[in-house]
Amino acid sequence: MEFNKRNNNEKKIKEFKYKFQSNLWDIAQTILWLSILLYFVFFIDLSNTLLYIAFFFIILLLIYSTYLILKSLSKITFDEEEVIKSNPVIKTILKWKDISEIKLNYYSTRRDKEKGWMVLFLLNRQKKIVIHSSISGFDEILKQIGAKTYSNNYLFNFYTENNFKAMGINLYNKDK
Repeated sequence: MEFNKRNNNEKKIKEFKYKFQSNLWDIAQTILWLSILLYFVFFIDLSNTLLYIAFFFIILLLIYSTYLILKSLSKITFDEEEVIKSNPVIKTILKWKDISEIKLNYYSTRRDKEKGWMVLFLLNRQKKIVIHSSISGFDEILKQIGAKTYSNNYLFNFYTENNFKAMGINLYNKDK
């Protein structure tokens, strides 16, 4: 619980953060490829064309590593009125009443669709908040969103409904 200074009452605030270990493998791979490319650029005599291609991939890897680090440092905050996603660079605030669409996508890594990850999208006309299943408390986030659907009458596509059902959350009937 946190004290609300505007109208002197308590409001429930839940905060979720990404674990650094969830992105550690991706960061390690990025550093490895970046090191290989930098070795080629500085220690091997490359033609100008290959040098430009190597610099292009170095820039892409630097952008991707920045994205991974910002993702690791970001946090999601829920309260009764809004959802906030913040990292050291960007802070996105969505009010529950302004959310126009919620999507929960499942991405499988195999044909049998057993292993994979989920991505939750909270959208309105100008902003979106993306939450990956690697965040600690992802199940609790889905339950909170399921509870908010009763009061806000959100509409979901077929895949989102099925993915919420697979997680054990019924979106439309509060009793079941």
